[in-house]
Amino acid sequence: MAYMQIRIGRWSHPRVGALLLLATGMFALQGCGCNLVGCVDGLRVHLASMPVGSFQVELLVAGVVQSAPVEATSTGAVACYQDIQFRNFDTDHVSVRVTTSGGTRLTEFAKVNFSKSYPNGRGCTPTCRNATVTALIP
Repeated sequence: MAYMQIRIGRWSHPRVGALLLLATGMFALQGCGCNLVGCVDGLRVHLASMPVGSFQVELLVAGVVQSAPVEATSTGAVACYQDIQFRNFDTDHVSVRVTTSGGTRLTEFAKVNFSKSYPNGRGCTPTCRNATVTALIP
């Protein structure tokens, strides 16, 4: 393998050239990192405790109901999900309605604090907005 010799002042080494080429290549590849990882904005509803039996979780925004994804609603005796993700949701004011065999409980959140994340770095898209709220069950 041939090395390019680089002389810097009185110091030189035959492998410095190879290291400089490698470093330059690494910096060039960094530009290819944008948009490699995607994300989905959303609100995660954490249930304060696991409901026993069947349950349903809904979001209410200005009187409009948004039901939880089907896979996150339990109709059986064993609940599997204590965290329910509502995708593409980024409203700052929301109410969460949890219905179980024991009744219905509405928890209102006047200000949902969304945090931003940058899965591909701050200089790249996308910018994701996500938040978590904790809802009480009846």
